[in-house]
Amino acid sequence: MWLFNFLPDFISIFLINIVLIVGLVATFSSYFIKYIPVVTPYASLIKTGGIILLIIGAYLHGRYDNDQVWQDKVTALEAKVKASEQQSKDANSRISDLLNEKTKAVKEKQIVIQEKIKEVATKIDSECRVSPDVIEILNNSARKK
Repeated sequence: MWLFNFLPDFISIFLINIVLIVGLVATFSSYFIKYIPVVTPYASLIKTGGIILLIIGAYLHGRYDNDQVWQDKVTALEAKVKASEQQSKDANSRISDLLNEKTKAVKEKQIVIQEKIKEVATKIDSECRVSPDVIEILNNSARKK
């Protein structure tokens, strides 16, 4: 509750409990106050005030408990988010490593194929006919491993 956001938790719950206790004491003492002649005219006023304080205290206590439940849920979800972020970083680093390995393998394969093409370049004749060896090398380079 916004009213208790400015106070530490132990002070907030202390104040709420004080309101509850004062309301409870005022409500029950109003039944006995009517036997004291000096305070008899105020018995109904004390009883009404006690009931109102009791209702307000119960309401504030419920709101405070509800707020604490939500704060606990937020804390638990923040912990889950932190764990998920860490798992994401780990997964991204593994993916990055795998991608680097894959890129290295592709580059090595390209170098090998270029070397083979240079070796077979002498077989290509002046009429621009492609020998079957060159076609085989190109087909092998297009295949996945």
